[in-house]
Amino acid sequence: ASGSASAGRHEFYWAGRGASGTPTGAWGTEPPLSPDDDIPNPGTGARILWCLMNQRGEEALDIYGQFTARGQSPFARLDPRDRLDARLCLGEELERHGRHHEAFDHLEALCLDPQAPRRYGGFLDEVKDRLRRIGLEKLIPARPDPRTDTETVTTYRRVLATGLPRREAAHVT
Repeated sequence: ASGSASAGRHEFYWAGRGASGTPTGAWGTEPPLSPDDDIPNPGTGARILWCLMNQRGEEALDIYGQFTARGQSPFARLDPRDRLDARLCLGEELERHGRHHEAFDHLEALCLDPQAPRRYGGFLDEVKDRLRRIGLEKLIPARPDPRTDTETVTTYRRVLATGLPRREAAHVT
């Protein structure tokens, strides 16, 4: 997505949050990890989301990487609405950086979240289109053999599980 299109989507995400676009949780100046127990401090997820919303994707991915290396999620303490927004913005940023498997994982989790339809309404269809495109164009080889390629079959199933419209699902099956 181009910068201007991305900025437009970001404005949509923050509709109703005020002019500042500040995530619900404050992140302050705390380090991303609690020094005593390696648990993300409450503001880490909000900091990542703020970076993503302010075209600081490299910084967001750097902080995010600290947690994925440890098998942790920096979003565990975020407000549910912010968690959905973080998944969406992070999925877009990961896709921009060619990290398609991770982008797919975040967008899939968003699409399967029961709160997503209420949060995004019709915009969720655009997210599902993006998920489908990543899954079918980036994760599946050009000429897969479904009899031997279990990863391809799994990706097809994951795409279908997000609730594609029948017409779209017919193209996948």
